[in-house]
Amino acid sequence: MKLGLDLGNSTIKVTLLDSANTLIYKESFFHLGKIENKVLNIINSIETKFKEKTFFLAITGDNSKKFLKLKKYIINEIPCSVEGTKFLYPEVKTIIDIGGQNSKYITNFSSKTEQLIFATNTSCSAGTGSFLEEQASRLKISLDEISTLCRSSKNMINIAGRCSVFSKTDITHHHQEGAKIDDILMGLCTALIRNFKGNVIKRQQLETPILLIGGLSSNYGINKSLKTVLQLKENELIVNKDFNVVTAFGAALLSREKISIEEFKNIFEKEENNIKYSSSLNPLKNFGINDSLNKHNLKGKEKTNEGYLGIDIGSTSTNLVVTDEDGDVISYKYLRTKGDPISAVENGLEEIAKEFPNGIAFKSIVTTGSGRYLIGKKLNADDIINEITTQAKAASHMDKDVDTIFEIGGQDSKYIHIENGIVDDFEMNKICAAGTGSFLEEQSLKLGTPIEDFSAIALKGEAPCDLGERCTVFIEGSINKAISENISYENIYSGLCYSIVKNYLNGVVGNRTIGKKIFLQGGIAYNQGVVNAFRAITGREIIVPSFFSVTGAYGASLYAKEVFDRKSTDSKESFSEKIDYKKQSKEIFLEDYIDEIDPSKKTVGIPRVLFFYKLFPIFNKFFRSLGYNVILSDETSNKTINLSRENSTHEICYPIKLANGHVAELLAKGVDYIFLPNLHEVMHHSSTARTNYSCMYMQSVGKIVESNINFPEKKVVLLNPSITFKFGKTYIAKTLLEMCETLGVSKFKGINAIKNSLLMYARITNHMENIGKTVIENAKKDEKIFVIMAREYDVADPILNMGISKKLEDMGYKVLSIGNLEAFSLNLEKDYPNMYWPFGQHLLAGAKIVKDTQNLYAIHITNHGCGPDSILSHYFKQEMSGKPYLHIEVDEHSSSVGIITRLEAFVNSLEGYTGKNINWNYKSHLESNNQKIYIPYMYPLSNLLKEKFKKEGNSPIILPQSTAKSLNVGKKFIKGKEYLSLTNILGDIFSNITKEDEGVIFLPQDEGGEISGQYAEFINRKLYEEKYKVKVFSPFLEDIPQNNEFKDYFYVTILSDLIMNSNYNEREKYIELAKNIINSGITEDKILKFTNEIKKGLLKLNRAKNLLVIGEFSVLMTPTMNKNLFEALEKKYHLYYSPYSEGLLFKWISYFNSKKVKDFKLYSSNINNYTSVIEKISKILGVDSPYSESISKIEDYSKIDLKHFNGGDGKYRLGKTLDFNSKVDGIIAVNSMHENTNTVLKHILENKKKDLLKPYINLEFDYSSHGNMNFLLDSFLFYL
Repeated sequence: MKLGLDLGNSTIKVTLLDSANTLIYKESFFHLGKIENKVLNIINSIETKFKEKTFFLAITGDNSKKFLKLKKYIINEIPCSVEGTKFLYPEVKTIIDIGGQNSKYITNFSSKTEQLIFATNTSCSAGTGSFLEEQASRLKISLDEISTLCRSSKNMINIAGRCSVFSKTDITHHHQEGAKIDDILMGLCTALIRNFKGNVIKRQQLETPILLIGGLSSNYGINKSLKTVLQLKENELIVNKDFNVVTAFGAALLSREKISIEEFKNIFEKEENNIKYSSSLNPLKNFGINDSLNKHNLKGKEKTNEGYLGIDIGSTSTNLVVTDEDGDVISYKYLRTKGDPISAVENGLEEIAKEFPNGIAFKSIVTTGSGRYLIGKKLNADDIINEITTQAKAASHMDKDVDTIFEIGGQDSKYIHIENGIVDDFEMNKICAAGTGSFLEEQSLKLGTPIEDFSAIALKGEAPCDLGERCTVFIEGSINKAISENISYENIYSGLCYSIVKNYLNGVVGNRTIGKKIFLQGGIAYNQGVVNAFRAITGREIIVPSFFSVTGAYGASLYAKEVFDRKSTDSKESFSEKIDYKKQSKEIFLEDYIDEIDPSKKTVGIPRVLFFYKLFPIFNKFFRSLGYNVILSDETSNKTINLSRENSTHEICYPIKLANGHVAELLAKGVDYIFLPNLHEVMHHSSTARTNYSCMYMQSVGKIVESNINFPEKKVVLLNPSITFKFGKTYIAKTLLEMCETLGVSKFKGINAIKNSLLMYARITNHMENIGKTVIENAKKDEKIFVIMAREYDVADPILNMGISKKLEDMGYKVLSIGNLEAFSLNLEKDYPNMYWPFGQHLLAGAKIVKDTQNLYAIHITNHGCGPDSILSHYFKQEMSGKPYLHIEVDEHSSSVGIITRLEAFVNSLEGYTGKNINWNYKSHLESNNQKIYIPYMYPLSNLLKEKFKKEGNSPIILPQSTAKSLNVGKKFIKGKEYLSLTNILGDIFSNITKEDEGVIFLPQDEGGEISGQYAEFINRKLYEEKYKVKVFSPFLEDIPQNNEFKDYFYVTILSDLIMNSNYNEREKYIELAKNIINSGITEDKILKFTNEIKKGLLKLNRAKNLLVIGEFSVLMTPTMNKNLFEALEKKYHLYYSPYSEGLLFKWISYFNSKKVKDFKLYSSNINNYTSVIEKISKILGVDSPYSESISKIEDYSKIDLKHFNGGDGKYRLGKTLDFNSKVDGIIAVNSMHENTNTVLKHILENKKKDLLKPYINLEFDYSSHGNMNFLLDSFLFYL
């Protein structure tokens, strides 16, 4: 018999097959963390029923990995699901698996298993069964009842599905309004499926019929939502009675190893009894007690009949505070909002009135919180103020020395930094509730403990359990694991206190300043466990102030008195003179644009996105001069956003994602052509940088959109030239003339059209600057003018700009954009000699102008997922040192309410700002060679570079390989979306080099346009900021072939690549041999002799399958960054590691062909020599060579899609992947999460699956240590 066990996060599924693969036994049940006990009961039942002593065994599921002694029986669940489906339902083409904490989409398995396509959810629960289970538990409804109730739904309610905790607010609100529970539940099911489609399926094509498996398969609401959201016909979705055991069935089919029942039971009993647990977290009881006692004491004096009322209306609680003339609290109320803020306020006012027998008159009322406008209008409040400002007001009133506030509310968390009583920095949580009060409430509910008892239990924990930093729903898996390991509830509760604090500090505070006196505000401070966790993690004294639970309302009441004293609701001087520069700019933007179609002409559609906000007049003029209609897509709207989601495959920065929606909109209008060029290089007038590249996405935007939209199917031609302004008007003319040829337009007509269009460019730029000059010159002495520091499209697009300009104008302020500043004339060479992004030059020049101009204040808008922004935001902060500014990151989940709160808080913080002159005196100076050289860890290259530098008379030191501890150090210097490769090296440097150390860090740079070319400058600035003596030594990689100081550098990289591709058992021996070569002087003969030794070692290995490993070189060559994935693989597979030396040679040949080299003869000679050596190495290694046949072949493959593309070795990585495809059985790409180059390549390769004859997987690494990479890799390798 064959036994299949599927050990999931919530349930255990069991199948038993006979010799004919007939299902003779099945079972499915919740394990509640007691996996060992439940499985043993099943085995005893099977033994009793079937009298069998042995069986074939296979185990799968998330919890299978914990049973180390059963490792040989463990099989990845994707092949189990596939094989179970193929056997039971051979007609099925796609599998959708919605489990408790994991969701999967699997397709393309029916014919060619090597082409298997699969995707899983990320670290968010929004598209999993836990999402629905969570809401059901809140409503005290079982999952089965949800299915029944959904059948009665007539008017589905739309529920926000982005976060399980935040959905609770929607549910409560609709419930209070009288919505039927069945309609709410149907909305929840639909929200879950929408999230599954958006996060897992994305834009993958669905082959039907589809089999639905997983715990929710029998749920009517889920079934109906799938059919609706995925637009499926009735017979295209299959749900069977065996839905919950398909994966266990597949495991049984795949079982190959036999085990006796006695041995199986012995192993499980030992696993159950021998779980060892140790904790690195300190007991919370050691850090304080009773901090919240006696903190809400009223002053005891007689009640007056007058006061100032502050009301804080939040999503979870509504608080009211009344203060007297001295600012002392004479009454307060803390009430649950329960989705009905109006009733909560009315109840609060009634309770306050009871405390004043003679009545009370409110001299002034101020509202704050998320419901401040609703209640403010209802009560005709004297002022409405954001909660950042009121929280700070209360804290500063209680203690003038407080400089840091940690405030944790039910669904909102805030960090506030105060200097001299003025808010000078703040942050709020975004779309995740893991760092909010709801996090603990949800876990308390699941564990069956009243929230009031949580703290007392947590303080009893002697060894707090490290549950990690996860989604509030997903942490249930960590809790179940802890329960299964017999960890006490006291230690679990302690661990949850640590988790909320870690989530808050990492997700909200980040690398912001934590001052000397810290207040913890919000209802969370009732929980002593959380207070103590803050103390344990930060090592600081955390003060719980008076009235901590109602500080927002307290601050509002204090402002109420100020409002009354001013005798006005708004004392700001009105600067009413308005210059409608936006209208003027829009008029220029749309000059000569005719929104009418001549049916006798063909039509070119131009999307209203990205660089077209500046360049549209040029191309409108160009195509109209050629005799075409031109249609511009409409301004971005909710319709555009929906189209963007429907037509986007991979996570990418929001403006690029919107381009998909704008193009889809134009296609629906029946255009003949879409014009969307790749913008390669832009000319910045005052730039002295070696290059002026657009970002990786701008260089490939047309290709990205092409990968998402099937233009031939739509019978539309995509016009996608690569445009570069670097080579002047002649080159642009040449590019456009080539496009004219495609359109069948004569050369003469094309030249005239080009001439007419280019005349407009300078006029647009001059017009924008002149507007700004006029506004600034005419500004009154104390007038505040706000400047939106963002790209043209972030300023002009109504969705991307979040209505910031309009809100400020409504408040009575003038607003400019960076385009209105005379920033083009500033030379940044001394500060940023390698600032190769033109927008970066413009932004930082603009920052200097804003900082030095008294009336100007910056609002810096960045885009989520933008590589350049992750670097530029740090530089911008340094430039603005001493002058407050507001930073807003925009993504598709950005809340307009949150943006307004931040905007109002920023404006209020400027009221007391008098100006302070803190100069950032740093001047870029990347040091030359020095005696002491620190080398970042890259195996085995760093070992050989050390030998090279030592031979030259230096004292080289290799920085130790990263650890979890050093990575945490690196995270202190970032804001959240920087690449792992940067965070990793920051951690290595600041963990191993002290402020007193001298020397240089060897870190070559390149000309861009990926952010890796900025690492040297970025790190050098951080060293300066931290007052380190060490600097960065950063030669340009492009110059090495003409730099005699580095004449051996290339040969050292060849030796490194040969070792990397050698017999893994003999690498240390080869490192020593390579060191001897370096010390004795590198020659071609020695390299070739060394290659012969490598070949001998490879002949000793017998590995059946060949894999190419390619990607971001630093990730590829640093085991801790790639999670040591390849160590085990090398024993089974022949891994071809993409050679760093080949990537360098590709870069150098491209650079040489661009005619930028200074010493043409030397450069040419060296790259010819390098090429010759690689060819000879390849000849010796034969089939084992990691090198391609020629660089030209790599170039030929890459230029089909990326003719002009610079940065991140992107062209090389694409060409190498396509060229080496025929030599291997599979390809593994490894990269930092969010790396823009990798995202571009994913889009292109998505469209090349037919060209990629072999399986391809892309693994992206971040700071977490989750096991998802192993799961994905196991699934990929199973079908090789």
